[in-house]
Amino acid sequence: MKIKIVFLLVLSLCLFSCASTKTSATAEQLRIFQSIIDGEPYIIESDFAFPQNTNAMMQLQNSGILNPSNRNMSRISLIGNPNQLTITGKEVSSQLPYFGEVQVPSRVNTNNGIVLQGSVENYDVKEGKGGSYIINFNAKSTNEGFKVTIQIYPNLRIAMLLNGSKRLPIRYTGKIKLLENSSNI
Repeated sequence: MKIKIVFLLVLSLCLFSCASTKTSATAEQLRIFQSIIDGEPYIIESDFAFPQNTNAMMQLQNSGILNPSNRNMSRISLIGNPNQLTITGKEVSSQLPYFGEVQVPSRVNTNNGIVLQGSVENYDVKEGKGGSYIINFNAKSTNEGFKVTIQIYPNLRIAMLLNGSKRLPIRYTGKIKLLENSSNI
């Protein structure tokens, strides 16, 4: 009898803890979420970057030259640093910092960030897990092609992966919002 009670108690704790991990969204967030899925222009601001852990990145982490808030090279805070990715119809623009290894160096991109400017190709939206949606598209910088994958959650949080043709992939997390004054664009 005691075993059944303990089993039911453990089972109920597991169920409650699993239910509490779901993200909740307000009615306003759900309205914005649906507008973005329907194609309204939006902007993404990242709060963290997650570069790939490579030997060179670990050497940089161990060098002691990093800001104390970024002592872990696998999760770099972007809070307070300007960064954005904007989609307006079939156009993309971005200014994202890049942390990682460039496989094919180029002299054209002097700021070493990810600067996308121009048209979006193969824009696709599909339903993901847990009420999320996944947006995939291709975009170009001045000398490199990128495959971009953005997973949007109903609470307007995102996970974004940029995979460049000349550098290692990098992942970002952040928030998405409708572009203000999008009717004027």
